Amino acid sequence: KDKLERTDLELMIKKIAVYEDHLEIQLQSDIDALLNITSGEEAVNFDFGTENEQITVTQSSKNHPDRVFRANVISDGDPLEIFTERDGEVIFKKYSPMGELAEFAELVAEGETDSHAMLTADIDFRDYPATMIGNSRQRPFQGIFDGDGHLITIGINTTETGDYSGALFRFAYDATIRNLRLAGSVSTCGKHCASLISFASGTCSIVNVVSSVRLSSNSYDDCMGGFIGIAGENFDRVSTNITFTNCAFVGSIIYTGEDAEDINAIGRFAHHGGGFVGWKGISNSRIYLINCYSAPVQVQQSTNFSPFVRYWAYKDIGLVYLRSCYYASNINYGQTTTFNLEQGHAVALNKFENGSLCSLLNVGYGTPVWRQRYGIDHYPVPTYIETKAT
Repeated sequence: KDKLERTDLELMIKKIAVYEDHLEIQLQSDIDALLNITSGEEAVNFDFGTENEQITVTQSSKNHPDRVFRANVISDGDPLEIFTERDGEVIFKKYSPMGELAEFAELVAEGETDSHAMLTADIDFRDYPATMIGNSRQRPFQGIFDGDGHLITIGINTTETGDYSGALFRFAYDATIRNLRLAGSVSTCGKHCASLISFASGTCSIVNVVSSVRLSSNSYDDCMGGFIGIAGENFDRVSTNITFTNCAFVGSIIYTGEDAEDINAIGRFAHHGGGFVGWKGISNSRIYLINCYSAPVQVQQSTNFSPFVRYWAYKDIGLVYLRSCYYASNINYGQTTTFNLEQGHAVALNKFENGSLCSLLNVGYGTPVWRQRYGIDHYPVPTYIETKAT
């Protein structure tokens, strides 16, 4: 053909990856077989990580002359995100494959707050107990962090006694975090301890994230949250909107200080929090949860604990929105108010293991968004995340 139509390309091309300095085109299997027509040791292999290699392939036929194909194989480089602004401007954002998370934290601290990053491997971050991404309120993380299904094991341990004491991201504003598994522990002496973000503000999106982190704090009025310590300030004039989609918390939330049964000076119970958000800022913060579940393996010495979001129920009724969300019915939620318990649907613990919850989470989706290997996985995981024994 003199000109290829879109339907022609769809027959030949499976995927196009856009990099900073080149395109990578993945062919459909039958077209790819044409380039791999030789057999045995002479077969062409496009090895992962090949930087720039020229391949020559010869197709032989009994009744026709040999055909020679030459291909330049390039499979190395930093990918780009391409999107269009409302005014029509095309924007290119570079993704930096992350091998060293500490370098990325330093990059954000130096002012590259809107950096976009994608993990290329699992990372053990326990050797950096005091390192948090977006460590300054003046320089919060504002970019996109894509875990690409990988695991980060954290071991944050701080002695700070103030607010926003510890999480993988200390401050995040207008950020997107997705496709990530979290494990390990966060131990602090301050408030707003969480596995993902200590203080979240602006418009943040958290998608396909599963956390099994053990959280602990000895701070009175600690406000620990499975994913976020605090979302927006109380009575803040700037609105905060946090959206969780296909997320799960299966870690622990433990108060390690003295057992306090009395209320504090302003009438709030001590050591309280939520399975997803430890405290929602009063009046101008909204939390949206879509197709999520909360199943902490342990909630210890909690006076007020909510399945998903802890908030001032008498002031903020209607500012927490849930759709198809479930929580473990065996958790002791302490003296929490009725409003804070009206969050999703209680599910017996055995349904987390036998696949019943996984089926509920997939209702209404043509393609499953959660999966679980019966008899192997103790709870469902998003389909994007690589399934391992969980």
